[in-house]
Order: sequence, then C-alpha cells, then structure tokens
Amino acid sequence: DAVVWRKDGTDVTTLSGNNYVVSAGTFDSNFQNTTLTVKAAANTADSSYICAITSNEYQVNNRETTVVLNVLAIEFEDRFVSTATDQILDCTISGLSQNTPVVWIDADDIEISESDINSYVIDQGNYVLGKKVSTLTIKQTKIATLATGSVYKCKIKSTLYPTHSPDVVKEMTLTFLGLNVQPTNKEIEIRTETTVSCIITGITRKLDAVVWRKDGTDVTTLSGNNYVVFAGTYGSNSQTTTLTVKAAANTADSTYTCVITSNEYQETNKETSVTLNVFDVMFEDKSITTATDQNLVCTITGLSQSTPITWLDPDDNEISSLDTNNYVIDQGNYVLGSKASTLTIKQIKLAELATGSVYKCTIKSALYPTHSPDVVKEMTLTFLGLNIQPTNKEVETGTETMLSCVITGITQQLDAVVWRKDGTDVTSLSGSNYVVSAG
Repeated sequence: DAVVWRKDGTDVTTLSGNNYVVSAGTFDSNFQNTTLTVKAAANTADSSYICAITSNEYQVNNRETTVVLNVLAIEFEDRFVSTATDQILDCTISGLSQNTPVVWIDADDIEISESDINSYVIDQGNYVLGKKVSTLTIKQTKIATLATGSVYKCKIKSTLYPTHSPDVVKEMTLTFLGLNVQPTNKEIEIRTETTVSCIITGITRKLDAVVWRKDGTDVTTLSGNNYVVFAGTYGSNSQTTTLTVKAAANTADSTYTCVITSNEYQETNKETSVTLNVFDVMFEDKSITTATDQNLVCTITGLSQSTPITWLDPDDNEISSLDTNNYVIDQGNYVLGSKASTLTIKQIKLAELATGSVYKCTIKSALYPTHSPDVVKEMTLTFLGLNIQPTNKEVETGTETMLSCVITGITQQLDAVVWRKDGTDVTSLSGSNYVVSAG
C-alpha cells in the first residue's frame, strides 16, 4: 500500500491545486501497476517524478525510480496573410529533448512533400538547446488557389519522436486580406446622391491608407466638394469605408476604385472597383383632354439592362395589364440602354378622373436589384377645362356687362377663342356692340 509519488521530494498528494491523481493499482499475478496522472495545469516546465515504495516484507525502505517529463511547447497560431506575395509559416518548438523533423500538412489534410517545389519550400531549421524553428513557405501561385479560412498543420510524429505519444498536431488558420466593394455595380438615377461601401477583411488593426479614386484621381482632390469619404471603424478583423457621391456628381456613368496600401500585409495599391450606371427618367406633368384616349409615356435612358416598368393609378394601386377595360400597357423595347413604356388610359376611365389626378411610373428594385430603393416618378394630369363665369347673369336693360370664359389645363395661349351669339361670331355682328379680349 505504501506506494508514493514525489515531486522535488514532496508527496504530490500534499501539493496544492489538485493537479495530481494517484492510483495505487491492483495486485495480480505478482504484479502491481500504480499510476500518476499529471493534469494539464501542472505541465508547464520539465519535471522529475519519483515512484517510491516501502515494504517490511521485502525489507525495502524508500526504494524508488524516476521518470522525467520533458515539457515541450509549440508556437503556431492563426494568421492574417496577403495573397500578393509568398507567405512564410513558422512552427517553433521549444523544450525538445532531442531533434525531430516537423511534418507539414496542407489545407486538404495531405502531408506536404519537400519535392513539391512549385507550391512549397520546407526548411526544417536547426536544433539548438532544445529548440527548433521549422518554416513552410507557401508560394504565391499556391496562395492564389486557397480560400480564406484554409487550415495548415504543424505536426510532430510519435513514430519519429518515440518519447512522445500520440502525435502532436497544431493548426493554423489562414485569413486572407480581402477587399470587396458593395454593391459591385449600382444603378443610380441622375442627379441623386448615393453611397457605396468598401469592406476590408482579414486585418488586425484599422488601416488609414484607404483611398477612393475616380479615373485614377483621389476624389478628395477633385473640385466641387461632391464626395465624402469615411474611413470607417475597425472591428472583428474588418473595416468598412464608405464613399458618398453627391447628386451634382452623378450626371454620367462613372467607375470608382477603393485602394489600400499596407506595409504589414505587403500590399501596394490593392484595389477593387464599383461602377455607378447613371440613368434618367423622363415623365412629366401633362395637360390632356377627356374627349379621347390618352397616352402617358415613361422614357428611361442609361439602363444597364432591361427592366419592366410598373404603373400606379391615382389610388396608388399597381395597374394590371389584364385591366383592358381601362388601360393598355406597352412595356416597349430595350435598345441601347433605353426603353419607353406607354400607358394608354381609355376615355371611359378618363371620364371618372378629376383634374390633378396623379399617375406614377415605377422601377422596382426587386426587379432591378442593382438599384435600390424603388425609382418612382409622378405625372399630374390636368384636364382641358372650359368654364364661363358666371354661368347665368341678371343684367338691367340698356346697361353694359362683361362675361368671362376660363380655359384651364393648357400649356400655351390659345388664339382661336370665339364668342358666338345665336351661332354667329359676335365680332361679325353690326353696331360695334361687342368687345372680345383673347386674354
């Protein structure tokens, strides 16, 4: 029963921390196996442990044997890397009792061969005072084929280092420096303000050298104060910088480039671009008559692709192409970035409307996802009106009076305004009794 494990002369069961578990073992076939479990918290440095027994039967007092635990440490941590150059991974092992080769495992969990010189260079390093540093160089051509989040492994094989079992495997996750503009392309209505974002991922600190360029020129140097650049804030290994293009600058299609330079990541002018496609919608107020069917035309130029036009009635309801009693919708053809959609309002529907009714021509972002939000243009219909004021009038016999005819819903002065009495133009009657002013 008197089997004792000691560290530095002290019974381990008396040491603080509950880091040791001793099992006296069971007796069988003239054999007894006692074990000492050293918990992880206690394995921070090389240590010697003594197994000691005392037996009156065998006249043995403190007979002992010693085991030495050589504690090794491996430094191999996750890393942020660039795809622009070769990348060197370091696997540092300290506390070795003897030299051992390091085995490298690629992102597909396959052992890397030193003969694969097109993709890798392995340097086993020197063994000095219990320490060695092995390096794996991943060539840029190989880096270009990897996805961010790829895992490489540094491994000590127990078959090559028999004093340790099992294998020691450490993993390193590679996170690549990423640069993405969102959206990659965007439709923007002419002379409206918009904002685009440049998202930088895989960084360990905020980057200051983030530049937005238009046609190769830093936008902050352009005249007109039409651009606002926000460097963004850093968090969770990413940074989002934004460019706001003010309305006055959005008059033609333009390409903007987000550019970063980082000595830490060996990047010079790494860039990505966004194209703003500027379109124009022509849909203006109109004066019409209720006497015949009326055509409303919504013309869009500068489209990067065809998109259906949605029409809304004065009650803000979407007009269905099936409502043929009241409307006819012609989507028109898409030619060289332009299309003209026509809404015909039938005379029977016009008779129900009041002057000032508003129809809308709409591009839905759900159908045209490169633009957000919806584009809505309004047209106010003004009907041609003809009213005499007053409609009836009492006048004393032999006294002068004046009548007015008010014409509404016109876009220019009308010359052909005629007053008639009993079907005859009053200016042709004798006596100079009538004076007409065209107004």
